Amino acid sequence: MFKIDFDELRKGLPGFTPTAGSFLAEAAIYCLESCSHKTGVKLTLHLEDNQEEVLVNWHSELSPDAPSTWQDEQELVEYAAVGIALPLILQVTGYSDVQRARKGSSVDFWLGKRDEHDFPILEALLEVSGILKENPGNTMNARANQKKQQVMRSPYRNLPVFIIVVEFSKPKAKLEKL
Repeated sequence: MFKIDFDELRKGLPGFTPTAGSFLAEAAIYCLESCSHKTGVKLTLHLEDNQEEVLVNWHSELSPDAPSTWQDEQELVEYAAVGIALPLILQVTGYSDVQRARKGSSVDFWLGKRDEHDFPILEALLEVSGILKENPGNTMNARANQKKQQVMRSPYRNLPVFIIVVEFSKPKAKLEKL
């Protein structure tokens, strides 16, 4: 079983600062709690032809200002999905380093490892998307297909590409490798 602990994400990730980790953790916690989920919720991960359970925990409470911070639902879901995707992709793939991609690369993140001089070696790409509540016109499969089309425009498409779509109302995620 995979585990995501937002209190750990708040400490940052290799290549990602604690401040950024805290921001993503807050978005993910707020999104999950707004869908009536509590710490210890199990997210179903659809991984190729398998399903895995992901235990999602947090101990910190949200600020009373969280609702006014996260009024933009599209932005909330986008950052919340990244808060789930980054710790998950590092566990599933074995990559240890994450770096935000620049605009125009057609993906969200680079994945890789550090060399003996602590220099990041970027080896794969990651595209993330989130859905607050899946409906017939907006499914995880349809969103994954949209993202596949998007990453095909990347100048780096010769590298492995991972796509993660996270759905929050019935916590689940779909992970595909191209």
